[in-house]
Amino acid sequence: MLAFEDIRFAPALPDTHMQAAHDLPMGLLTKIPVEIDGAEGLGVAPWDDLLMERPARHDLYVLCRPFGWPLMVGFVGGDFAWEIEAAGEAAAVDFMTDRLEDMFGSAIRRRVRRSAMTNWARERTVRGAYAAARPGRAAARARLAEPLGDRVWFAGEALAGPLIQTAGGARLSGEAVAAAVAARLGAPSA
Repeated sequence: MLAFEDIRFAPALPDTHMQAAHDLPMGLLTKIPVEIDGAEGLGVAPWDDLLMERPARHDLYVLCRPFGWPLMVGFVGGDFAWEIEAAGEAAAVDFMTDRLEDMFGSAIRRRVRRSAMTNWARERTVRGAYAAARPGRAAARARLAEPLGDRVWFAGEALAGPLIQTAGGARLSGEAVAAAVAARLGAPSA
């Protein structure tokens, strides 16, 4: 949002903060959950993981039966994640089903029930799944985290220290900034 200037500030953000936003472009990790009728009979335990490597960046990581649910959750990242999201949910589910068929046989296709795909690339207020520092630009995280005149603070997964690129990190970063703002305002912290 900052790099695309979807949020504007008056006065404008300092060049250091704008450059930091540009140095932290969004990466993409697309999730493709597929419900499988009789998933417990596939010979994989809950939380097993599989890596199906393919030429031309078409690798697929699969998390099997999370929480014992009848799901296989595929993950694709990098350039291929952008491509698959542009192709749409039907193409993503077809890709996932084809890979499962390679591993478990053609009968699995008839057992596919509900399916979905995350679509973070098309979400205008997000435009990706996580901030990935450009090579040699990791210091942009610290630069962007610097408050502006004790009036503007930034928070989020990009600024979450060891928990960068996670939802938990985003929340903890937000809570830390909220505590800093409350302290600055002299409000009691929770």
